[in-house]
Amino acid sequence: MNIYPSLKLTLCLRLCLGIVIVAMLMGRLLGADLTLSSVSGDRRLWPSQIQLTRPTTMKLVSASGQEIGSMQGPTGRTFNVAGIYPNGVLVQMGAGFAVVDAAGTDVLERAEAISEHIASSSTSSTPVAAAATPVAPPAADSASPSSQAAQAATPAGKAIDFRQGWAMPRGRWKTVSDTEISQSDPRDYATNAYIPYPQKGKVEYRVTYKYRHGKDAAITTYIFCSDGAQGDRGTCYMITDSKSEMDIVRFDANKRHDLAKLQPIDLVASDEWINAVIVYDANTGKFDITRDGKYVGTCTDPDPIKEGKDFSIGTCATPGSYKDIQIRSLD
Repeated sequence: MNIYPSLKLTLCLRLCLGIVIVAMLMGRLLGADLTLSSVSGDRRLWPSQIQLTRPTTMKLVSASGQEIGSMQGPTGRTFNVAGIYPNGVLVQMGAGFAVVDAAGTDVLERAEAISEHIASSSTSSTPVAAAATPVAPPAADSASPSSQAAQAATPAGKAIDFRQGWAMPRGRWKTVSDTEISQSDPRDYATNAYIPYPQKGKVEYRVTYKYRHGKDAAITTYIFCSDGAQGDRGTCYMITDSKSEMDIVRFDANKRHDLAKLQPIDLVASDEWINAVIVYDANTGKFDITRDGKYVGTCTDPDPIKEGKDFSIGTCATPGSYKDIQIRSLD
């Protein structure tokens, strides 16, 4: 019996099957790569977070969708995703947002992993875990990430997340939780942690902090800052709590102008939490400050700062902590 024809047929079939399999694999590798455009159109593929894979310029966007500046995002920083669009990724930055070039992130790699998980789960009864709910995709005539930022505004009364968008250029800062941060250097007179946060009009700041009493010890809150990265935050207001008084100071291009010393305030024990409420009206220049439920006082800047792009905190010659920071517009 001649077995060669059947053997040849078997080898031929196996060869053809191998070619088909290789072709399918190559088609998957070469023909099915995800693009930002395809990911933006399928919300199932939106990851809940992205990470910067190289130093990347981030365009800052207010909650109303207005572009207010830019910052350099460092390699390795992780952000929560608010939306994905053909021309960029919208990420959360405190109560505002930033638009990031997808080429500087791992968004496509994360989307590919989600796509593969969906494909492998399509024949299984186990449902695919959903990513965090993002901003709804823009309409066809509104493909700009900036135009969608207002849809993802931080809810009123929600504390700022210290794990998202903060820069800490000076001091030994440690993120204790999503809503608490501490600084441990007792000697540094000008520590700094800041976040891009657009401010204008009448704004209320609810800030809880504690610090250790000592010579020159104070804890500082900076509002309406033009540049949070600078030592005195550019043009801004600084409110200090220094054991027996609260000071309101204005800086113009880092030049100091003392506006008011508010006394007396109740002496709080070292390392005890203090609840401060600061209200500033950029329309009139008026400040009103309350500390632990007691009204401390007021002052008015005759030439008020009208708007700022950063919010900042710091310590002076003391360890200190902040928690449960809330900022809201009163307009």
